[in-house]
Amino acid sequence: MTSNEHCDGCGKPLASGDHRQCRARRAATDPPRFCVACGRKLVVQVLPLEWKARCVSCGPGREHVTELIRQGFRSKGLRLTPSLTFDVTGHRSLAMSPSVVPVSCDIGEGFGIWELGADEEIMPHIDVANAACGFHAGDPLVMRNTVARAKAHGVSVGAHPSYPDLQGFGRREMKMDGDELTAAIIYQVGALRAFLDVEGMALSHVKPHGALYGLAARDEATANAIADAVELFGVPVLGMAGTVHDQVFTHRGLDFRAEYYADLDYDDDGSLLITRRHAAYDPDEAARRVIRAVRDRVAVSRSGREIPMRADCVCIHSDTPGAVELARAIKRALGSLENGSQAAATTGSTAWPSTKS
Repeated sequence: MTSNEHCDGCGKPLASGDHRQCRARRAATDPPRFCVACGRKLVVQVLPLEWKARCVSCGPGREHVTELIRQGFRSKGLRLTPSLTFDVTGHRSLAMSPSVVPVSCDIGEGFGIWELGADEEIMPHIDVANAACGFHAGDPLVMRNTVARAKAHGVSVGAHPSYPDLQGFGRREMKMDGDELTAAIIYQVGALRAFLDVEGMALSHVKPHGALYGLAARDEATANAIADAVELFGVPVLGMAGTVHDQVFTHRGLDFRAEYYADLDYDDDGSLLITRRHAAYDPDEAARRVIRAVRDRVAVSRSGREIPMRADCVCIHSDTPGAVELARAIKRALGSLENGSQAAATTGSTAWPSTKS
């Protein structure tokens, strides 16, 4: 033993005494790196409303050293929040505290030699990536690159499955029975999850795409088929508040998160107006509308009518013209709003609404 060696538990010189207890205490508070059941790199998910954790790789029902994980991540300065999904590197997640509204982006929608959207440029300015899974866009190489970029920028990744409609970009409704549709969604989410496993990241959520998203907002059977798939993965599901899929997902006990779209127009009834190509939006005006949706729970339709809005997260599209500038403006606006809410909290009040249905 040399005089300059130090205990890796307490940091004091080893020559100062017996350090076996120090090492034991450190072992008890460090986040485990590998799952004790499956041996894979440990990815932890804190389940909604309770301090329980499990290895995501093992699936539901395999809980692991909950208290040690909780203490370990706190010792590393990482905040645990119920519903928060993270890996041992502390990537951001969709499910943050009620005073943080994440910006999500539909992304990874290129295919082969064709690129769609400013994926690489926008990644530093978002919190959550909704990654295409191959049925409307996003081939295996695009999916792998999307996950790698997200990891590099600390962005969490969720699945964006669609109808099997590559030519129509998933924007055409298809007649599929419930079992077939559920299987198609499981297939797509499973493909993305494989790439996440390779990078040691957790699946953040599931968000249906295009016509599947729209039909589930009106049709109970379609919403139930989606729910059948999502509940197998135990992650939040994204959608629009006040719709049929909101009712179905909430009734079935799924962790439902309502989106506000910053780069799409709303009709007077609250439905989205989908165009074949996204139009450009003024970043400052879009940011002002985001603030209204988050703070006041109000959106403005294309005709100028105010409509009720719940915004647990704000969504943009990487292929919207000027998407990077749009994302920057929205992040600045949400940051200023968050700072204001934190200041209000010190006086015992808050401008933030509840995110419960």
